[in-house]
Amino acid sequence: MKVLGIVGRNGAGKDSVLDFLKQQCGIAAVSSGDIVRDLARRENIKPTRNNLQQLAQKTMQMEGTDAIARRLIENIEMHAWPAVGVSGLRTADDIAVFRSHFGDNFKLAYVWVGDAERRFQRLRARGAPRDPKTLEAFVEQERSEEVQFEISAAIKQANVKIDNSGQPHELQQSIRKSPLWDWLDCGRVSHPPVDGK
Repeated sequence: MKVLGIVGRNGAGKDSVLDFLKQQCGIAAVSSGDIVRDLARRENIKPTRNNLQQLAQKTMQMEGTDAIARRLIENIEMHAWPAVGVSGLRTADDIAVFRSHFGDNFKLAYVWVGDAERRFQRLRARGAPRDPKTLEAFVEQERSEEVQFEISAAIKQANVKIDNSGQPHELQQSIRKSPLWDWLDCGRVSHPPVDGK
């Protein structure tokens, strides 16, 4: 099984990359957010971004900094997917657990958009209730998440950088030109879409 981790800042388009690969290559897709939202449902916690961050932090404090990553791996191992994309990896510990478990069958892609205001506008267009309502709140949220998760340390471990600062067709072209396209055997084999849930 090939496992592609996706890392990036909020609003960078991590899910857009996975959606495209799911559609074009038939890979399954899972998210650390799915794990935390499931924990919130079990504990009857409203799934706001702040509540989910606190729950993730509490889980990592109680079970270890790699707790969410280990739960993701358990979920992945229950399936016989030829390839799966994983969104929401945040910490260097997450990456270390995946690299240790999957070895050379794990690659990490960093989805990059340098302009914070562009990423904020993309979140606003998405319209998820958990997203910040102002640019100032968005920037503060990023600072808070960097302190909590040290996302920049995970980003530094990426095998591939995907630029998503342009239009959707430019992102798709960037993905097709990346080494991931061949690694996932996209374009060589016709894959039916796989439901990752």
